[in-house]
Amino acid sequence: MEKRVSPETALARCLPCIKPVDGVVLPVEEVWQRVVAADIYTAVDIPLFSHSLVDGLVLHLSDLDRLQRDKEILLSITGTIGAGDLDSPALVAGETMEIMTGARLPEGAGAIVKREEVPVKNRWAYFNQGVQPGANIKKRGSFLKSGDLLAAAGEVLGASQIEIIAAAGMPQILVYNIPAVYVINTGSELILPGEERQAGQIFASNKAFYYSLVKAAGCDPIGGKRPVKDQIGEIAGELVEGIKCSKLLIISGGTAEGEYDLVQAAFHQIGARMIFDGLDLKPGRHTAAAEKDGVLLINLPGNPGAGAIIFEILVKPLLRKLRGSTDYQNSWFELSPQDNDLPLTKRRTMARARGEIRKGQINARMIDKGSQSLTGGMLQLIVDLDPSSPAIKALLID
Repeated sequence: MEKRVSPETALARCLPCIKPVDGVVLPVEEVWQRVVAADIYTAVDIPLFSHSLVDGLVLHLSDLDRLQRDKEILLSITGTIGAGDLDSPALVAGETMEIMTGARLPEGAGAIVKREEVPVKNRWAYFNQGVQPGANIKKRGSFLKSGDLLAAAGEVLGASQIEIIAAAGMPQILVYNIPAVYVINTGSELILPGEERQAGQIFASNKAFYYSLVKAAGCDPIGGKRPVKDQIGEIAGELVEGIKCSKLLIISGGTAEGEYDLVQAAFHQIGARMIFDGLDLKPGRHTAAAEKDGVLLINLPGNPGAGAIIFEILVKPLLRKLRGSTDYQNSWFELSPQDNDLPLTKRRTMARARGEIRKGQINARMIDKGSQSLTGGMLQLIVDLDPSSPAIKALLID
């Protein structure tokens, strides 16, 4: 196996290992940001019936023709149609009816005029304005017809889509389960926040860090209670536990080639198949991935700044696919080479940057190396500084 591969090659090798989790039927009120597991079609027209868009007075088709010819007509108001009325009274030529917003249109209706635009006296309405056929009427099926697609399998549901699904009368739909992602934090020097610290020990921050990133990506982070010591047996044992309850494991730390960097050795001990062994990239040179029993194991840098970058460019697309999304690839875009405060590099480097929009273009500026946060003002970016390419690509961090 080649020692280091490009991040594009690494992702392409990992993606076939990812299969969406099983589906679950949920009420429409509980599916926001869930991924559709099967195409959803409407069984009804939307709107369900032709209705009024305003509070107004409804004109019969023949009276509409007469108004257009004679320029003015006087009609008797014979009743009121309210929203939700189950009965639809007949509209007779030579008469008009008050109609409320959302009320079902009576048979023979040709247009509706807003109530405030029609002089009324003693239940007689005087029409003297130009009225177009169909004015202020929403026709049945004008938005969607029965059999139209509402949402395709693999789409992430937003509030607007959910409203349409509910408007089609569907109380529940099939979505993918939220996948569990097992997070392992390695390092003998690590203790839990809140524990009494001894000399040489530091608080384990990466567990909380990756839990947050995994949850923000729409997955369910799980893991052992404590960091795993730099002992091959302990690491291998934790890998086996993670494989039992997740389809993707994130192992933080132990990626270098020192005496205590044992994660890849643990991969071999449990019989995992190596997918790639290192990235031709800075940071994350020692990032690696393996597969065991259909479960993907990804070893990320222990440094949270480096880990955040590799998570965005490599892990996040895998999590999207694991959730069932068909739109799982990152959306890179090119930056204008002018007016960008970005350094030249001798080797391919991914770096964090902040961007702002100037004259319709995004201007990028590097984030201080010591800063580990991807939050703050302006747009948050990862920029791809590749000396072999004339283009500067960027990824917007959501």
